[in-house]
Amino acid sequence: MFQSLDSFLRSWEYEANATQRLLKNLTDGSLKQEITSQNWTLGRIAWHTVAAIHIIASNTNLTFEAPSEDWPVLTTAQFIADSYQQASDAFIQALKTQWIDKTLEERIDFLGQKIPNGSLLMFLIQHQAHHRGQMTVLMRQAGLPVLGIYGPSKEEHSHPKKQKNLLERREPVGFFCYIYLIKGWKLYSFLGSLLKYLKSYVLNYIFADFKTTAR
Repeated sequence: MFQSLDSFLRSWEYEANATQRLLKNLTDGSLKQEITSQNWTLGRIAWHTVAAIHIIASNTNLTFEAPSEDWPVLTTAQFIADSYQQASDAFIQALKTQWIDKTLEERIDFLGQKIPNGSLLMFLIQHQAHHRGQMTVLMRQAGLPVLGIYGPSKEEHSHPKKQKNLLERREPVGFFCYIYLIKGWKLYSFLGSLLKYLKSYVLNYIFADFKTTAR
């Protein structure tokens, strides 16, 4: 859970910017994209992501103006993107003016459980990331470009300049996630090789000592 408003606000800034970039890439025609008729369309998921900010926050004592119904689905991609920005801004303003760090410890009823407000804020980020992932799949099916979120996307891997721009964005969380993945894999490979060497060295040492003792 989040234990300070500043910690959440820094995380939300990155997450909200990532979501906003995806929404801005939607087109009116792509909103009808779906896997099957039994699943939500891209437009429904996008609008749900917008409304979910207020829907989830309404479980607390926060008050702010934002869409609170995810049905019916709007048919204008630009309006969805603009509505997300407005909802996010209103939400952040409410947090800054209505809550303090201590408020994050207060417990609320949510989905049949008693949880602290700090955990609800974490759920909001996780919920948004979940639906953002669904959107990227449908966006690819619709033939739309997908921007990187926690690292470069396929398009950015194909264009080094775009990949460079991704790393230059002032988004520390995403940057360190990307660096962690790259350096983490190199470290993993190095440690694996070192472990094999040490294992071979120790076995050879034991075997040599055994032969010496046996004599």
